[in-house]
Parts: sequence; structure tokens; C-alpha cells
Amino acid sequence: MENSIKTILMSEEEIKSITASLAEKITEDYKNSDKTLVVLGLLKGSLLFMADLIQRIPLPLEVELMKVSSYGKATVST
Repeated sequence: MENSIKTILMSEEEIKSITASLAEKITEDYKNSDKTLVVLGLLKGSLLFMADLIQRIPLPLEVELMKVSSYGKATVST
């Protein structure tokens, strides 16, 4: 699979840094809130990112996942 990658847009370290920064911002926004933090991800692409993100948020939270499709029951996009 590595041979099929033509261009790397962000390094692993950049992604980790951005994820940590986002988790800090979310934590700051919700730490004194009486609102429930719900992290919603779209299957399948967000799952690994969400796992990395929620591990860095030291708050109670709920995780929800959604599967969406633009095709419905058809074989061609609407």
C-alpha cells in the first residue's frame, strides 16, 4: 500500500499535534459545562481519528457513529 501513495499531505507528527490541540480546545470548551459532550463520527473513515481524539479528552463523553450513503437503495448517486 505504501507504494500506492503519491503525496503525503501531512506527517504523522503534524496529525498528532493537530489532534492534541483540538482535544485541548474541546476540553477547555466543555470542562465547566453542564452539557454532555457527544462525539459523532461518520463511518467508516472517522473511526481511527475519533479514537485518537477521545483518548486525549479527559472528560465524560458519549460516542455516536453514523453510516451515511448518497446512494440509498440505488446503485448511482442521487
